[in-house]
Amino acid sequence: MIPLNDGTRCPLCGMDNRCGHVAGDPPGTCWCDKAHFPKEILEHLPACGVCICETCLERLKSRFGQS
Repeated sequence: MIPLNDGTRCPLCGMDNRCGHVAGDPPGTCWCDKAHFPKEILEHLPACGVCICETCLERLKSRFGQS
C-alpha cells in the first residue's frame, strides 16, 4: 500500500484519485457519486478511508467480471 497523507492519492496505485469530496466540491459532483462499486470490490479495498481512483475501480471491475 502506498503511504498517504492528504486523501488525494489512490491507495492502490498512488495516482491522483480526483476525489471531489476531498477537494471540497459540492456533494454529488465527484466522479464516485455516479460510479457503481460492486460489493465484491468494496470488500477488497483497503480500510484506510481514502478513495481509490477511477482507473483502479475499472481494473478491479474487470478482474472481478463486473461492469
